[in-house]
Amino acid sequence: MSTSSRSMRGSVVFVAQVIPPPLCSPCFFPHTQISQWYELVIFTASLEIYGAGVADHLDNGRHILQRRYYRQHCLYESGSYSKNLSLISPDLSSIFILDNSPGAYRSYPDNAIPIRSWFSDSSDTALLCLLPVLDALRFVTDVRSILSRNLHRDPTAIG
Repeated sequence: MSTSSRSMRGSVVFVAQVIPPPLCSPCFFPHTQISQWYELVIFTASLEIYGAGVADHLDNGRHILQRRYYRQHCLYESGSYSKNLSLISPDLSSIFILDNSPGAYRSYPDNAIPIRSWFSDSSDTALLCLLPVLDALRFVTDVRSILSRNLHRDPTAIG
């Protein structure tokens, strides 16, 4: 991530589901705005050979998706892959994960913001609807104090 005078507050594990490049548009995701608030981290259960290309496509040369974790960084338990957020930082007070799969954050429910899966629907506004929440979280001391009361537990309610 390039250095700047702005103060970064924590990290957000950003990609909810890896979509093949022909189906997704980098313009659809408001990660340029979000990257001004947080360090964006890609953490996907996809294989690196596939996920890296998708992450490159989403980043689109902006250099805002530089930290990336793939399947080899996940834990395999109970028949699915879960994401070990402590790899990003041992201090989880400033880490949250935005994901469509509850199994992916089963060990970190108080750091999670569930979101619906996205399947190339140009009218989907789930991520845009979360912008006020993401904006507000950057001002709290511990994101878990808010997300543990998570009103978004049902991903069908977002968007």
